[in-house]
Amino acid sequence: MSELFINVSSIISPLCYSIMKIEPYTSCSFNCAYCYARWYREQGKPEPKHDVLRDFLRVARIIYRKQLKPLPIRLSTLVEPFQPIECNEKMSLKILEIARKYNYPVIVNTKSTLLMKKPWLNVLTDMANKGLLVVQFSFSTFEEKYCRILEPKAPSFEERIESASFLSDEGVPLVFRLSPYIPEVTNSIGFEAIAKIAKECKVKHVIVESIRLTKEEFNKIYSKLGLNIPYLESYSLRNKGGLLRPSLELRLEHYVQLVRELKKYNIGFATCKEGLYNLHSVSDCCGFYLFGRSVAKRITLYEYFLEAETKDLELKLLEKIHSELCRKYGMLCSYSVENYPRVMKKSLKYHEKRLLKVLKDSEILPKIAPVFTLCRDRLKVVSVT
Repeated sequence: MSELFINVSSIISPLCYSIMKIEPYTSCSFNCAYCYARWYREQGKPEPKHDVLRDFLRVARIIYRKQLKPLPIRLSTLVEPFQPIECNEKMSLKILEIARKYNYPVIVNTKSTLLMKKPWLNVLTDMANKGLLVVQFSFSTFEEKYCRILEPKAPSFEERIESASFLSDEGVPLVFRLSPYIPEVTNSIGFEAIAKIAKECKVKHVIVESIRLTKEEFNKIYSKLGLNIPYLESYSLRNKGGLLRPSLELRLEHYVQLVRELKKYNIGFATCKEGLYNLHSVSDCCGFYLFGRSVAKRITLYEYFLEAETKDLELKLLEKIHSELCRKYGMLCSYSVENYPRVMKKSLKYHEKRLLKVLKDSEILPKIAPVFTLCRDRLKVVSVT
């Protein structure tokens, strides 16, 4: 599959709208202690990935010339796009300039403060004015004592807050990512305080993505933090062991409190790769709705959740239901992508195929999205709070 698309998986394919991504560098110099991206990318000194510029340019140009709705691209998923090497190489700047030229919407995921500086700021604000930009700032903690342990080479959380506030004042739509969400660390200042920080930065919504590590890595990190490890559960879909994450019970306890505080300031909430749709208060977890123009979206389990809230869905009618949902919500589906670039069409079809496969799997579906259960070949929504 093209480097511009996240690989098909039983977690990504059912849950994620933003399967399109671009990685400007081979690795990341921030070296955060919890980083899961190291499992998927190169290690060592970051180097620019010039080939992705050519690939993105080709896709953006075709979609622009055919006047198709673009599927937003994420900058980025495995590296910090504005790490120190960006000052000289300017790969992320070049990506943004291509996006601006061809009206291609971009979700920036960052911990950096470089965005406040020219020429990056000029391009970002121009894209925001054209409805082409959403910026997500990532936080794992709001306390310096934890920040120094977890993210020693990244800008401090105070610097990120300053950068986020600055961009918001410049008219850039802003999202906070509590990623990874680390119990007793991310929420150490209290949920009310987190919500107030989000309000002061004019954040539109908050995303949470729970930490996932091996048992040994959990032991190492919590030992350095001087904290007790929370109750953990398997992140694996089939077999126990491997990666772990905080238990569903603990996550729900924390998320419900955060949602309550965010509601006071009319700030939206969503989970990332957790499928806790009953807690969501925005139309999509990634923030596509914040773009100031119409963009393409692929169908996910969330659309099935909205439909199954009011009636059970018969799996024997899955293909018909799927087509109806695509039309109802205006989503990209296998029958509506023929005019898109071949590489995009291929990826969207593969992800859709895996989504449909997961919908029929009574074992893994509730693990991916606990709001669902399969009973007598019917898809049902269940309460998980």
